[in-house]
Amino acid sequence: MTYVHGRLVLEDNGKWVFESYHHVYEEKDHPDLAAEFGNLYMRSCKEFNDQQKAIQNAERRLQRNQEEKKLQALEAMKKAKAKGKKKGKAEEDES
Repeated sequence: MTYVHGRLVLEDNGKWVFESYHHVYEEKDHPDLAAEFGNLYMRSCKEFNDQQKAIQNAERRLQRNQEEKKLQALEAMKKAKAKGKKKGKAEEDES
């Protein structure tokens, strides 16, 4: 059995074109080619899932950081407001 490596593309005009990568795999060179392709598929699925998890973790960290920054900004505004009230009371007491 012989496997030819390439891709099949549907062009805009509706015509199918096979682009050969000039790689030919013969069963005699790879006695368990189906298992090799299966392992390749399994590894690619695992890698894809790992990448999705990494993206989700990064999104969660980003969201947490944004929430922390909002809380810090609110606290800073409260402190500034309280400081302004104290300053206003001190000026009233002096007059």
